[in-house]
Amino acid sequence: VTDGIYSKVRHPMYLGSLVFAFGFFHILTGLRTAVCLEFLALQFVLDRIDREEQMLLMVFKDEYAQYMKRTKMLIPYIL
Repeated sequence: VTDGIYSKVRHPMYLGSLVFAFGFFHILTGLRTAVCLEFLALQFVLDRIDREEQMLLMVFKDEYAQYMKRTKMLIPYIL
């Protein structure tokens, strides 16, 4: 699927999870703890994305590589 939200972001589910987690951490903890938890959550998600994209490249090859070139990973127009 490369249309709809997937035309702007390759991993919208992970983006939504991070936004939820960041808000949740700030509500339940202090600033320093929230930032530490956010860093850990981001590292976990980026590692997961890396492993998932390696698998997708093996399955879809050049088609997925082209999709990666034209679509940002998590933040539209930025990352």
